[in-house]
Amino acid sequence: MKTEKSVQDRQETRAELLKHIEELRCLMVKTIKDKGLDHPKTIEVSQQLDCLLNKFESKV
Repeated sequence: MKTEKSVQDRQETRAELLKHIEELRCLMVKTIKDKGLDHPKTIEVSQQLDCLLNKFESKV
């Protein structure tokens, strides 16, 4: 049973990561439209998204 719980926890974590990735992606698109590609906020959101994508890739 412990193994089933571990697998379920990992899947929930992946699902949560995917949700957060999608939220940041949408925020980045909005920030690009509002502030431009080279604005510090756009760069900050892009870096956060990169970190989450790397984290997701390491879990796959």
